[in-house]
Amino acid sequence: MAEEGKQQSWWQTLPGVFTAIGAFLSAVTGLIVVLRHDDQPKTTPVTAPAAPAVTQQAQAPPQKTERQATKPEVREIQPLAPNVAGIWRDNWGAVSQIVQNGSAFQFTARGTSCRGQFYQSTGAGRITGHTVQSNYQSSLPSQGTCSGTLSPDGAQITSTCTDSLCGTFVSSSVRQ
Repeated sequence: MAEEGKQQSWWQTLPGVFTAIGAFLSAVTGLIVVLRHDDQPKTTPVTAPAAPAVTQQAQAPPQKTERQATKPEVREIQPLAPNVAGIWRDNWGAVSQIVQNGSAFQFTARGTSCRGQFYQSTGAGRITGHTVQSNYQSSLPSQGTCSGTLSPDGAQITSTCTDSLCGTFVSSSVRQ
């Protein structure tokens, strides 16, 4: 009978167990909230812009925000330029060596000039689609520009050139 008068610990009663479980879950939830709160990205509050004042003075242009300043630049993708690298021979008998880097190219040429003299020239140009543009300097001495087209199969370039010594002439080159 002595044991009947002894009270049970509150941990051993059903309400005590529920209270202990609830306290434990609250503590774990609080810990998770605190830890997850630090993982969230920091954002600055958005404030409504002030109403513009009506004045006679010119207003300054709006300042770029950090988000606008870091916006990535979008570039248009250019198609690959046709390959013109290699050795070419023109209708005048001149032989050219072309080295290409993307749409840009450099060349050297050797042959007989419009005056019957041997010449060497160096130049550079650009290909846009099937259009070919170039500038050159020769040993005559002369300089010039050429503008022409590359055939669809990439085997022939036909250009109209203007030279400071020889004037305007048409050159048709074939890939060797």
